[in-house]
Amino acid sequence: MPRPLWVNPAVLPFHCSSQFGNPSGHAMTCLSRPLQLWLDLNKNVREGVVSKLWFRLLLLALCLAFAGSIFYSRLFLGVHSLD
Repeated sequence: MPRPLWVNPAVLPFHCSSQFGNPSGHAMTCLSRPLQLWLDLNKNVREGVVSKLWFRLLLLALCLAFAGSIFYSRLFLGVHSLD
């Protein structure tokens, strides 16, 4: 969606970029949710396969790969850029 100052000339920002936000809220959410679930999983580990260190590290790697793919897709699709 366009920024409010693009649509309504009555909106006068103090200072606002004319570009898309960086980082995006969607990308930050896609990063924080899997990591939050991973941290909750580690806090509540009792026994079984989940208690194994290798399994928890594997899940962490998957969470980071997911977050990295979101980051890369934002750049690849041209929605965001590295400033």
